[in-house]
Amino acid sequence: MTSPLGSLRGATRPRVEVAPATPIAYSLGPEAVELARRAGLELDPWQVDGLDLMLSVRPDGLWACSEYGEICSRQNGKTTGLFSPRALAGMFLLKEKLIMWSAHEYKTAMESFRQFKTMLLRLGTETRPNLIHVDGVPVKVSNTNGE
Repeated sequence: MTSPLGSLRGATRPRVEVAPATPIAYSLGPEAVELARRAGLELDPWQVDGLDLMLSVRPDGLWACSEYGEICSRQNGKTTGLFSPRALAGMFLLKEKLIMWSAHEYKTAMESFRQFKTMLLRLGTETRPNLIHVDGVPVKVSNTNGE
């Protein structure tokens, strides 16, 4: 049985949330959300809030939230709604040199890899196999084990 559109309800805020008590000077969350949108992702409000918290900066320039955790049941948007947008922000907003994540199963890791590469292709142009230019920035996509 399928529920009618608009009939499903849920909380837009977590029941339990622990956020840093330190003051926040600014957040790169809105820029990360816009980058994700350009890559084809429309985020839910809880995902937007999570990115905003993850990318908040204190007045002294340090991260306001040096650790972040999210408890959700399986397949509810953690990878596409939190990890992927955070990785995109790391690559293009923060210029981080190394971004990694893993998955418990190989199949899940490969699915995430393919989804992320698709997001990169939506943001830019593949000029050679596994070389995508995004706003003038070359991104080399490395495959392992020939996959």
